[in-house]
Amino acid sequence: NSTQVFTGAAPIKIPLTLHFRAFDSPNAEVRQPIDQLARWTLARQLAANGSIVSAIQNFKQGQGLLKSLLPSQAPQMVALRFGGYTFAPLVIESMTMPMTVPRASDGEPVAVAVQLVLASLTALDAEDWARARRGEPIALFNT
Repeated sequence: NSTQVFTGAAPIKIPLTLHFRAFDSPNAEVRQPIDQLARWTLARQLAANGSIVSAIQNFKQGQGLLKSLLPSQAPQMVALRFGGYTFAPLVIESMTMPMTVPRASDGEPVAVAVQLVLASLTALDAEDWARARRGEPIALFNT
């Protein structure tokens, strides 16, 4: 005889493809939105020195334990509203886009399909799913 034990769940991942197509301005309709997605995907700021020695020195200088051990700034959090559900907060875990795309005479891309993987910061439970259906953030950010 054995007993099944639930040990936890992973954060959710949402793969999706966004299609950008220029009708009037390739820069405004394709390049700029893709650049914004890239900024949201990347860390807002990476620490110049991530060594443990640097962390100890920063802590001694009064920067606090958390800031000393984790000096980089996390990427921007985003939300996804689709089909009556709101998933928030999420981070863009990965972003890929093709290099060979149709381009205008000035070199700007005119049509690009960008693939994203969005990820929640924590696993979700049944009540989090109900919150998403009501358009509310998950419990971690509801307290």
